Amino acid sequence: MSEKAGAAVLRQLRFVVASWKADTRTDAVLLDRFARTRDEAAFATLVGRHGELVWGVCLRVLRNPADAEDALQATFLRLARDARRVANKEALAGWLFRAARDCAVDLRRSIGRQRRIEERAADVARRAAADAAAGDLLRVLIDDELARLPRTERAVLVLCCLEGRTYAEAALELGCSVAAVHRRFVRAQ
Repeated sequence: MSEKAGAAVLRQLRFVVASWKADTRTDAVLLDRFARTRDEAAFATLVGRHGELVWGVCLRVLRNPADAEDALQATFLRLARDARRVANKEALAGWLFRAARDCAVDLRRSIGRQRRIEERAADVARRAAADAAAGDLLRVLIDDELARLPRTERAVLVLCCLEGRTYAEAALELGCSVAAVHRRFVRAQ
């Protein structure tokens, strides 16, 4: 599956930038030309030369052709944006390798973060549905967030927000200063 999808992506890339094989200029010359004049042909040649490298890195990190396509695009967008900042233009392949890996790792983290958020929301929704007597979804979410706080910060929020006590009353109850209550309250928020 991934080999076929990868081959299709590379075929599309090569079709779009078919003229890259005829261009004999070095990567440094092409990158400099693109950075100075935004020459699309120079950029297309760079994409054609290095597309397979970038694709391979992205696919190895992400193991999903659709995600690898996104990372490939992000890598070349980064090149277009940062072309002037590439320090060693002769070592563009190394720069692209690192940029592709960074883009793929960032995307993998983002996907993982999104999955965790979705799983947590689904878990909260299941618990809310199962415990109809506990109230609405917002209460379940608030309880869930309160449970994740450290004990001292949770105590301050419960006293001040849920029980309506002042900082002074909470400080007396917790045996600490009003300033400490305020700091804990701000951190907890």
